[in-house]
Amino acid sequence: MPPSPVEKQKIGYNQHILELERRRIRAVQKVLDGVKQNEVTKKFKVTDGAISQWMSSYKENGWDGLKAIPKPGRPVIFKTKHGEKLFEIISKKPYSWGYESDLWTVGMARDVLLEQTGTYFSKTRILSALHDLGFSFQKPEIRALEKNDKIEQWLNEVFPAILEEANTVGAKIYFEDESGISLNIFSGRTWSIKGQTPVVYRSGQRIKRTMAAAITPDGEMYFETYEGGTTAERYKSFLENLNNLDEGIKFVIHDGLPSHRSNLVKEYVESTNGKLKTFRLPGYSPELNPGEWVWDNLKKKLGKRAHKSIEDLTGHAIDIINEIKRDCKLIRSFYTHVYAYQKFSY
Repeated sequence: MPPSPVEKQKIGYNQHILELERRRIRAVQKVLDGVKQNEVTKKFKVTDGAISQWMSSYKENGWDGLKAIPKPGRPVIFKTKHGEKLFEIISKKPYSWGYESDLWTVGMARDVLLEQTGTYFSKTRILSALHDLGFSFQKPEIRALEKNDKIEQWLNEVFPAILEEANTVGAKIYFEDESGISLNIFSGRTWSIKGQTPVVYRSGQRIKRTMAAAITPDGEMYFETYEGGTTAERYKSFLENLNNLDEGIKFVIHDGLPSHRSNLVKEYVESTNGKLKTFRLPGYSPELNPGEWVWDNLKKKLGKRAHKSIEDLTGHAIDIINEIKRDCKLIRSFYTHVYAYQKFSY
């Protein structure tokens, strides 16, 4: 008698996780054989973080730490929460979930959904869900960054010149960016008695924290957190603290935020006599700033937990930023994701 649909899904799940187990074992064995970790990540198409996690599991529990445990019982029914999570997954580029690609496949979507929810579904079920959610398999329109004259000039002239000058004078390049975090409870939902619409009262102001970070192509990071937005005074203080980290020359690349262009900041930069120089990115081009990926990683992790207060939120955000700061390979990947294809050396 042929297996039922339920049995087929169970068999498919077990086969899938066993294949993931074999991949983990092969990847760790490569590292143990002396293959460089970045080469292993490329071969197996996974992130540096995944390899590091597998190596930690191996060191703690040996090969048993890499084994998969087949899930018994009937497969879980595809529920609304799975559809919402799948929609969130596909709405972002695969790179946001650890893949070195901008194009989704059904298999990739299935694997990310498994990682995010712990629930396995067959490719057929994922394909059906994607159609139900309004997605279709399309050929993407390819748009080159060079279509914008200012971006083309930055990539082909301005940034190479900055790199050349930095190499000549021995300067360290920093890409700086800011991001705000806040407790915005009014856009979500809450529990209430059926038939009684809950009411929340708000003032015209919102408590906010700003995080400013500067990262280097070599994988270093400096960051600060402060209440409110970025003013000229706060940005000047940020640059002063960054400049005082050591005696080296620093080139800071940032966007055209008004506080960045203020006279107060210009006067401070001039007072350093070349020890600190700033360069402005083309307008409306966040894709040229690797620092944007810091906030992408931060907010992806920050949203996984509820926060009782702005202090709780800030503390959690700082913990995540420190975790990112310790992962030099991850920070280097932010830079290479934006500029590696230009083959710039630094």
